[in-house]
Amino acid sequence: MEYRVDGTAGQLQTWIDGTLVAGLVVDGVATRDVDSQWLNRANWRPNLTDLRLGWEGYGNDADTLWFDDVALGASRIGC
Repeated sequence: MEYRVDGTAGQLQTWIDGTLVAGLVVDGVATRDVDSQWLNRANWRPNLTDLRLGWEGYGNDADTLWFDDVALGASRIGC
């Protein structure tokens, strides 16, 4: 999985195995139930301030999530 945040352009992209996931893209055009809640705000731009890895659960079950080979870079790495 690869994720890109471009605050200057106001864009977010997500790739799985090198393929762009259309439902996980913020491209400046509001898409209902994807990014409209952000893009309907005047002059909204993503502002990445920190990186937190984890999982948010809404049930009573215990979950374990493992991360392997985490990389952070200023340009696309190509996972």
